[in-house]
Amino acid sequence: MVTCSTILSTAGCRSLRPAQERIVHDTVKVERTITIRDTVLKAAPASVSVAVNAPCPELKNLSVDRTHKHARLTLRMDGDSLKANCLCDTNAIRAQLINTHEKQSRSRTETLTRTVREKYVPWWVKFLAWSGGIMWPLILWGLYVKLSKR
Repeated sequence: MVTCSTILSTAGCRSLRPAQERIVHDTVKVERTITIRDTVLKAAPASVSVAVNAPCPELKNLSVDRTHKHARLTLRMDGDSLKANCLCDTNAIRAQLINTHEKQSRSRTETLTRTVREKYVPWWVKFLAWSGGIMWPLILWGLYVKLSKR
């Protein structure tokens, strides 16, 4: 009986499983690489010719020849017809090509934290508890000696 009461008084009524907290960090990293390239696109030469009947004696000596970058315009009055020639020898387009490459990486970190709460016990309470625990066997031994002499 005394042994059972001693065991129950020292074990207590607390839960043996401490509280747990779970923290999960989920991280996604995205690396984006952008490459810009300059390029020139060339198209085939194009030409346009137009002839219009326009009887106009004032323009008999008309002759225009103009050039702008890759285009050339020729305008002439030939008899009663007005002739226009336009020649674009090369059509060059400057362009920037953009290449994008994405790389994703995912990392997952899991942390398990156990929280154990201990109550604060003053030193003098601990001293009295230990001295009481030590006295139990001495009291039992004294009772055994006293009862065995009778």
